[in-house]
Amino acid sequence: MHDPFEINSGISLDNDASMMAVAARAFADGQAEGAFPADRDGPTGTECYCSAVSVDGQILGFATWYPLNHGRAWLDLLYVETFARRRGIARALVEHVFDDARAAGCDNVQCGVLDSASHSLSLMNAMGAMSIAQIFQFRLEQAASTSL
Repeated sequence: MHDPFEINSGISLDNDASMMAVAARAFADGQAEGAFPADRDGPTGTECYCSAVSVDGQILGFATWYPLNHGRAWLDLLYVETFARRRGIARALVEHVFDDARAAGCDNVQCGVLDSASHSLSLMNAMGAMSIAQIFQFRLEQAASTSL
């Protein structure tokens, strides 16, 4: 049996330096695992967040989100520490984001998931998310510089 955890929320990472440090480190770990694109910027500090904390105070995972317009919110980052996975933490974090977004006046939450993040895709499907778009990326070669 796994140790219990609780979910905590915060208004913005700017207001919690220790959580910002955790988010930055976990973001770097997620990039190394391929969960976040290598060229993506990390948390800015303006995001709302929630974290999963164990009974002894250890951060097990976190999610960041922010409100958009027209009643929408964006689930920006979702990360659970490797040793804490398969315990329902990611689902609990996403559900807490839903609650926080609803309280902020949002009626839907959107997110992007990399094709390579099979565990995240499985979670989104299991939670009933609908795919509403595909994003295509073109890699452009840098034009060779020419001297005049």
